Amino acid sequence: MITHPKHPFQSEADQIQALIDRCNGDSDTFIEELHQTKITHISFSQVYSFETCPRQYYLRHILGREITPVPEYFVKGKALHRTIANAYRAFGEGQDFSEDIIHYDGISRFSQAGKHLRNGYLTLRQNMLPSDEVLGIEKPFVFLMEDNIPPVVGVIDLILRRGDILILIDHKTGRDFYHPDILQMAVYLNYLRSAGLQGDCEFYYDSYRWVENLARIRKPAFERRQMVINEREIEGQVKRLVAGYQGIHRLKQGQLPERNGECFRCVYRNCC
Repeated sequence: MITHPKHPFQSEADQIQALIDRCNGDSDTFIEELHQTKITHISFSQVYSFETCPRQYYLRHILGREITPVPEYFVKGKALHRTIANAYRAFGEGQDFSEDIIHYDGISRFSQAGKHLRNGYLTLRQNMLPSDEVLGIEKPFVFLMEDNIPPVVGVIDLILRRGDILILIDHKTGRDFYHPDILQMAVYLNYLRSAGLQGDCEFYYDSYRWVENLARIRKPAFERRQMVINEREIEGQVKRLVAGYQGIHRLKQGQLPERNGECFRCVYRNCC
């Protein structure tokens, strides 16, 4: 139970925590069931999606429109996330692991996408971060922050311990390296503080670039970037989270927003 009795969204936070407990920490099940319950909440991914294109957010999160078929990059990204989770889970249990842990998720291992996944796995094996203990893998969380926003929800890809240092890693995949967004780390740090974090904490983005042949690449297939955030930046990101929620709330009360002019990049362009 989250202890914050005066918060106007206390009931919602308790319901979401109960859902996390019922799902036994399974992040995929939790996210799916949370969307079905319609319990009011906010997250980094919601704010990022809204800021990128309010119209896409409206179509996807308010009208509930789904893209069919599901874009291949989304399937690959989810499959590599599961593969990375399998690898660190085996590492945390002191087990050896092989290519059997690759989660192809229906993708042919002989296709281009299958080669991308295998090379992502090989890249992972070369770049696993040394640590003393695996504390969490795809860990869902909820916490209360500002009184004017609902519970903040998220999933931390990986939590490690090295000595007295807590290490958080977020995995990104794509044709090129992902540009980090400090809001995500600000949310994680606020959550850890709400949970009673003691000691130092390090944040990393591990980015995997889709590569078909590791022996013939001109730029790296992997990039690890450490993020550092100060108190002033944290305060600014909290304000951004609040502004994002307020904008999303206005969308729910109004009509379909205007296009943002970058529709050629959007997977929703054919149903917008």
